[in-house]
Amino acid sequence: MYDGYRHFLFMLPPIFIFAGFAFEKIFELIKPRWAVGALTALLLTPGIFAFIQLHPYEYAYYNSFAGGTSGAFRTYETDYWLTCYKEAVEQFDEPGAQLFIKREPYIAAYYANENVTIRDYRTEFGKIQSGDFVLVNTRANEDTKTFKDAPVVLQIRRGNAVFCEIKKIP
Repeated sequence: MYDGYRHFLFMLPPIFIFAGFAFEKIFELIKPRWAVGALTALLLTPGIFAFIQLHPYEYAYYNSFAGGTSGAFRTYETDYWLTCYKEAVEQFDEPGAQLFIKREPYIAAYYANENVTIRDYRTEFGKIQSGDFVLVNTRANEDTKTFKDAPVVLQIRRGNAVFCEIKKIP
């Protein structure tokens, strides 16, 4: 559903306009200016704190009703844009390694260092050998279906939400 996020954008302007009217009415009822500032800070603090914790995965934010991003993990989609590929490939340091990417290998290839060969898992599956690595995201629980018993050498996570993993093929 979120891949088509642009289809929901038409709803955002009216939401912000109505929210603005609501805040204007609330702020008119509160007379001391310091109380308005305190209320504003109180309302914004949880969101700002969550965004700092999740950076650069702010779009994976879920509010406390869903249990935060950790509570949403495996129930809702988190890193559906595969942003974790950048962090995973930059942290992966195995000179001469072949890294097979389950989805969208061009994203990982852009950030990979020259010592790592990026391969497309879907088209080159038959070429995977023992000692190779596979980068798989947790979107649609792909990590539980792809070499599920292979040891994980690197995880990209925020809190208890794992966004992607690099596994070593036994």
